Amino acid sequence: MLVEKLSFNPKKLLKDTVNNIIPAEKNKDLKIIIEVSDETNVQIESDPFRIKQILANLISNAWKFTEK
Repeated sequence: MLVEKLSFNPKKLLKDTVNNIIPAEKNKDLKIIIEVSDETNVQIESDPFRIKQILANLISNAWKFTEK
């Protein structure tokens, strides 16, 4: 597996991932709250694609399997 080393903003990556994963037609009675520390509003170097994959899986599963 090739791990990239690219500059990205973790706060933006997290918010974008949540907004892309949760269905537009939120047919569940759930409220999505995104609380991200201001310390994450920086540029870091890592693999944003792999991190986004991991976050997408966690968020998607949490959405699918949460009733309330």
